Amino acid sequence: MSAAWERITAAALTVNARFESSMMLLTPAALAVGFFCTATLDAYVPTVPYLFAFITFVMALGCGLIDLRQALHRPGLIAAALVLAHIVLPMIAFGTGALLFGAHSPYTHGLVLYTAIPLGVSSVIWIGMTGGQIPLALALIVLDSILSPFIVPATLKLAFGTELALNAQGVFVDLLLIVVLPTLLGATLRDRRRSAADSIRPVALPLSKLAFLAVLALNAAAIAPYALEWKADLPLLLPGIVLLIAIGYAVGAWTVGRTKTMQAAEEEAPRLTMAYAIGIRNISLGLVIGLAYLSPQASVPIVLAILLQQPAAALVKRITDTRRLNERAAERQARAQDDPADAQ
Repeated sequence: MSAAWERITAAALTVNARFESSMMLLTPAALAVGFFCTATLDAYVPTVPYLFAFITFVMALGCGLIDLRQALHRPGLIAAALVLAHIVLPMIAFGTGALLFGAHSPYTHGLVLYTAIPLGVSSVIWIGMTGGQIPLALALIVLDSILSPFIVPATLKLAFGTELALNAQGVFVDLLLIVVLPTLLGATLRDRRRSAADSIRPVALPLSKLAFLAVLALNAAAIAPYALEWKADLPLLLPGIVLLIAIGYAVGAWTVGRTKTMQAAEEEAPRLTMAYAIGIRNISLGLVIGLAYLSPQASVPIVLAILLQQPAAALVKRITDTRRLNERAAERQARAQDDPADAQ
């Protein structure tokens, strides 16, 4: 590796670290830019799938096919996550919607749709930033995305007794291009050309953060007109979607403790992984389905989820970082008390 490339890599890693430490501010800023610059950004909304594919590829450079296969060797954890994400949470969504708006309200349809759509690729960004297990997350996202053409219409049919005219083949192909193929490409490159992957990844990481922020801004630009149209319903809709997002994170973290697969000291990384994986959904796909196959009102909960989901992820990261800092400070204090010479 040349000295010039080493300097570029070091600078890229520094920029990436700055991005990660500032996500709490950058996330709402990106949403605000998209929301208030709709006219300018709307023409670039079709680039979102390509940006998602790039993000997935960069994340996959950090793990090989062997890592993905090992992640699939934990079927109990993955099965529990899918059951919670697509059976338990839709039931909670239906109950919440029925209580607030009535069982047949379009808003109830939208709340259930939010829990039926596949797990979000953007969760991998947050999992990587918090030290989670990217191979486990990618394995879960790929499997869930492959199953989504069956899960989404089945969930809506069971909840409302009506067929969803969903182009399952089109959804499957889109998910294949956005998630599955970039993951396999990145993982294969790491297995076959490890040095090339290790050389590319440090420079690609900050670019993936920029792509992530661009996705947020473009999604906000796409939904801004719909968010404004039904603002009178926000007082009831906001608590409903906030509740579902919070429960998604909670049940994801709870899954790890229930599977009894590891010691308590080893639980943090998979706990964060499952919390983010279940708590973050593929909102872009949800918005497309909602606008194409359901009533416009049914898309409003998806609109709100776009505005709230990523700030919630940033908040979880901030809480995690603060807790870790406090734990390290407590450990240093305990060591200083045990050995006063170390404190001098």
